[in-house]
Amino acid sequence: MTRYTWATPHTVKTKAAWTHITCSLDEAVRWILQGRVRAHTGPDGTVWLTAPSYVQLAVVRARLEADAEAVMQEAAAEQRRQAAEQRAAAAE
Repeated sequence: MTRYTWATPHTVKTKAAWTHITCSLDEAVRWILQGRVRAHTGPDGTVWLTAPSYVQLAVVRARLEADAEAVMQEAAAEQRRQAAEQRAAAAE
């Protein structure tokens, strides 16, 4: 069983991680039968049991990280474009 913990406030800069939890076999079977936990496959192919809400929280975090990366890439591309324009203007 695993839990996704993400420090508040939920930002890209706050730490987040999947952590293992321990529970009795009775609890694990009850949670599975009640649909409270499901199998989840991580990016590296590891399979574990976790609550759907933890998966949703991890997805939100991944989207934030992807959005932040896209903003950084756009800024870097803009800097490269401006530098190319300056070089072209200096060459003229």
